[in-house]
Amino acid sequence: MAGEAQAAAAILRGGGASRLAAEQFVAALAQARAAAAVTVLHHARPRRVEGVNVGWIDCGPGGLWQLDPPNLGFGGDASGLTAAQRYRTRTPVRRVARGELLDQVRAGLPEWAGADDTCGDRPGLGP
Repeated sequence: MAGEAQAAAAILRGGGASRLAAEQFVAALAQARAAAAVTVLHHARPRRVEGVNVGWIDCGPGGLWQLDPPNLGFGGDASGLTAAQRYRTRTPVRRVARGELLDQVRAGLPEWAGADDTCGDRPGLGP
């Protein structure tokens, strides 16, 4: 591992990652092609919004890595957070399969979207 990669792995290990996990993630990041996030929101009932937020990094041959940051900026629960709580947080990162990401997005769809991957006459996420 070269200097910058070693430094990045050391930071991850300092945050609690194992040596192997840190080195695998840093190696994958060197091949990163894109980062993406999908947010699905719907009105479950009057004055009630539900949904999911799914984010990941596409590292090409290094695989897909899901980011699961804590929700620190939205909702009434965030009003009492200190600066330390907002900026010194841990974001879990793990390697994930494409199908698992799609399943998480599907889980945020409203019941009327149906189990057949369609939203009425609109295409859904597909296979």
